[in-house]
Amino acid sequence: MNIHVSNFPCKARLGLTALASFALAASSMAAVLYNNGPLITRTGVGSGGADVSEVQTSLLLNTYGFGHQQSAGNRVADDFTPTGAGWHVTGFTFWGYQTNSGITSTINHVNVRIWDGPPKLGTSLVIAGDTTTNVMTATVFSRIYRILDTDNAGTTVSRPVMKQTVVLGTAVDLVAGHTYWVDWQSGGSSSFSGPWCPPVTIVGQTGKPGANSEQYTMATLAWADLFDAGANAAQDLPFEVNGTQLGGGVDIPPTDFTFFRGVQESGDLSSLAISDDNYLVARNGVTALRTESPITLRVSSVSPLGTPTNFGFKVENHVSITGLTQRTDLFDYVAGSYENEDTRSATTTDSVVQVAGTSPARFVETGTNAIKSQVRIRADGPVFTNTWRSFFDQTVWQIS
Repeated sequence: MNIHVSNFPCKARLGLTALASFALAASSMAAVLYNNGPLITRTGVGSGGADVSEVQTSLLLNTYGFGHQQSAGNRVADDFTPTGAGWHVTGFTFWGYQTNSGITSTINHVNVRIWDGPPKLGTSLVIAGDTTTNVMTATVFSRIYRILDTDNAGTTVSRPVMKQTVVLGTAVDLVAGHTYWVDWQSGGSSSFSGPWCPPVTIVGQTGKPGANSEQYTMATLAWADLFDAGANAAQDLPFEVNGTQLGGGVDIPPTDFTFFRGVQESGDLSSLAISDDNYLVARNGVTALRTESPITLRVSSVSPLGTPTNFGFKVENHVSITGLTQRTDLFDYVAGSYENEDTRSATTTDSVVQVAGTSPARFVETGTNAIKSQVRIRADGPVFTNTWRSFFDQTVWQIS
């Protein structure tokens, strides 16, 4: 199949061009507060053992990525909503590439703004950042190539995705429950097209549920929703928010853990205390029913407060294959059962899930201050291997 790829300022698709994105804390003190979605579709099959992010032409998708070039005046934007008691945001992580750049990054600039609402809404205001200051502190090859699902994954290397770390000049405190928007623009070498930003890519789906990202172009002088033209599907963009939780809460590590289902292979309780790539590893176990999760990690600890005003739980982990679903639950002592707070596709590189419980006192046992949470992982569709694993890097509560 001979596909001609040409370059346009707005997007890259079959007959156009593109790509970019994934994660890193903005500084040694910052944590990943939020991850907007996956980019990798297959692990280890790319050139040199890299991962790949595939444009799923089988679903009629045809967009490699979207233009956010400084040279052309283009920008992209997406939304996020702080949890817990709010966030102290110190920076972001973005992904982008320049076509045929090779694996040495040619990205040399990222500027960022934070809005209090959608940029295309005339009443939204910029509350942090600007369109000129370069706040990029690092850029490296993410070991991801953006390719077509019809390409030879092992030899297609024209779109190597770079990971950009951004640290804001002045950190900003954002309130919980309000939806904010981040918009960004990247610069690079004039020898290559782009930079381009890929959409969130989920195997078997034309887009992330609820996708609503936006793009500003100099051609229109306006913000507009981002769509993949081939499938006429709204798109989201991969990015991470970095910083710390507000509210005086501290990380409370587990004092005990058990695999209700699954087989522990390595690691111990200390593996769960901090984010340090010292993993508690488990493989899938035997289940009697399809609705049961072959890996179910249960952790417990003691809350410093009997009646907290904020109750959050954070898990950082990854799995060994695509096609798995991860559920995060808090134990409700009033109801006497686990309550599901988050369900999403499990990722094959470390990502953070952060949940916050409403009416937080019910998650603390009266008299003992005991707290419990669980993480369940299972395949909700077909997977093509009998054995898979989850690598847990951190599970902590954030209570204030």
